[in-house]
Amino acid sequence: MKLMRHLSNSAIFVVIQIFKTPTVMLANLKKSKTNILIAIALLYCSTYGTGQTKLSENEKIKKILKEFYISYINESAKNPVSIQNLNKIKSNYCTKKMLLKIDSQALDYDPILNAQDCDMEWLKTLSVSRSKKSVFIVSFIDNYSKTKNSIKLVVIKVNDQYKIDDFIE
Repeated sequence: MKLMRHLSNSAIFVVIQIFKTPTVMLANLKKSKTNILIAIALLYCSTYGTGQTKLSENEKIKKILKEFYISYINESAKNPVSIQNLNKIKSNYCTKKMLLKIDSQALDYDPILNAQDCDMEWLKTLSVSRSKKSVFIVSFIDNYSKTKNSIKLVVIKVNDQYKIDDFIE
């Protein structure tokens, strides 16, 4: 990062030196074309080569959780609901431990949604935030009760993939 900052400062210095005075610019016209291209390349590398396009671990997990909840809510809101499709979505995003925990509980609500029913409107207010190192909070506003529904999830890395390992009640 320091190298990129240094390159960026060097590129700016080159541009300033090239355009210091009009007479210097005219005298060094051939050199300046090359220097301008170098300066532009350095500025580009310093801006786009710093890893800004790479997502942080935190952002990757948030993105995965959003993808999961968007898929899960879309499927859960269908009439009729396809249990097979829901199970496929869960198996793609959850660990075996999480799936066993969900299946072993006799609940009258869906613990992934923390609700009995599903509403596509939840997608409009769906948000994901980090609580602790591996704990994330998925939340949305329930339009019926006008309350915020929050689900705390533990996310772990399994074979280079982030998966939901548990939910905290």
